[in-house]
Amino acid sequence: MKRAGSLKIRVIAFFVSLFTIASFQPAHAANLFTSLASSCASYGLNATWKGMQPFSTPAPTTISAISVKTLAAQIPSRLVVRIYADNASAPSTTLLGSFTWSSTSNDIGRFTGSVTLNSAGKYWIYLSASDQVYVCFTYSAVTTGSLSNWTLSRVFEGGISATPTSRGDEGAFLISIEGTGGGLQPPSSSISLGGSAFATLRQSMTISASLGVAGTDGKVTFFANGKRIPNCINKSSIALSVSCNWRPSVRGSVAITARLSPIDSGFTSALSSVKQVAVSNRVGLR
Repeated sequence: MKRAGSLKIRVIAFFVSLFTIASFQPAHAANLFTSLASSCASYGLNATWKGMQPFSTPAPTTISAISVKTLAAQIPSRLVVRIYADNASAPSTTLLGSFTWSSTSNDIGRFTGSVTLNSAGKYWIYLSASDQVYVCFTYSAVTTGSLSNWTLSRVFEGGISATPTSRGDEGAFLISIEGTGGGLQPPSSSISLGGSAFATLRQSMTISASLGVAGTDGKVTFFANGKRIPNCINKSSIALSVSCNWRPSVRGSVAITARLSPIDSGFTSALSSVKQVAVSNRVGLR
């Protein structure tokens, strides 16, 4: 019995940890900036030689991953990747966060974490290494695929513990930055109406809506001629579907619409197109 109880506790702990990890992953992380397509020259980093790569974002940003390209046969997991605040166009001593090596593919090391930059402006990526690592460096950064108004400036050398000095050239590291915000437009949601195009005055009928984008379940409100339908306000969608009962109170053609507000704020709200429903007189005995 003790063994069974212990196993149950471990299983519960496992799923709790999975939920916790999933809960803290930024939604819809996307590539915000890249210079990985640039030509690669060698730049050595170690515990003594450090680089400070300045970059600018046009809007508040949460960075979830930074990738760094190295020369072949290097060990990117030795790299130390951090972000520091700016101080009058120079790196300050204010550490905003660190990133942990996650994976390596095609000589590109990917480092994950979560660092929120609360405003537009200049920030600094700090690169060093626990042992010698040669990373890629360019004198002419190719930033195709980056969001508008993201920029790199010339690298500073010396690291945060000593007064860094600016290089005399326009050298920059081959990196990419992933995350949310930073001028990235949130992904769109969509909603469409189903159900019959005919109804009977003061008789209940089902109106329904389908959501067109995975992950956009949320609250849906139905409208008749622009007015909210009683009992059809803030209905929770399940598996991208929602329905409610409507009892028409006027005759003739009624314009039905539905508005979706996704639970995940990373998606935009959506308004359905109009569905015209013909409401006729009630027939038969009461």
